[in-house]
Amino acid sequence: MKTTNYGTNWFSIGGPGTGLIFGVAGLTMWGGNVWYVRSGSPIIYFGFGTGQWMIDNTAPAGTYRHVATDRIPNFPYLAFAVRTNGGISYKQVFVQGIKMVEGSIPEKFYLGQNYPNPFNPVTKIRFVIPPAETHSISSVQLIVFDMLGREITTLVNERLNPGTYEVSWDASNYPPGGGQVPSGVYFYKLIVGDNTNNGGFTETKKMVLIK
Repeated sequence: MKTTNYGTNWFSIGGPGTGLIFGVAGLTMWGGNVWYVRSGSPIIYFGFGTGQWMIDNTAPAGTYRHVATDRIPNFPYLAFAVRTNGGISYKQVFVQGIKMVEGSIPEKFYLGQNYPNPFNPVTKIRFVIPPAETHSISSVQLIVFDMLGREITTLVNERLNPGTYEVSWDASNYPPGGGQVPSGVYFYKLIVGDNTNNGGFTETKKMVLIK
């Protein structure tokens, strides 16, 4: 099952393998990293929450019983999987190409112009998150739309510490494994917090994909 609105609504997505699902873990449930393991299986499946999955790892011994991700909002994240023989597999994860490029505490929000622009097929977007008024970690979304306002992908859907971040978008591989978006004008929107009246922030900028 998958939700895109924090549990208000759920819908089913398929996945490979047989047996009961023993564990699911994700860093973002749309446009980010999601893993799951099945009972009696030595395989960790990985995907972006779209129903398109791949094999991320095969256990060197035993089968997997549980999968989890690092709960500390820092980079790189860690993903763990526990095996029936007592072993643990883990890996470092950089979510959707996002990385913290500067850890100093900024004073105000900022959404940079993507570069290069126009681009083909990869571009980078930099944004700045200052401290929230009541807590240090902010809920952050960075969403790409087309000219008709249709959501193309969510590049970031995380709770982030204050800092300067950079995220990449590869338009040649979206949806993952499903082809390429067409040339044209796209918009990317940064949303921080619930709304701008509660210490939040929102801003939208335009970018051009040329093939």
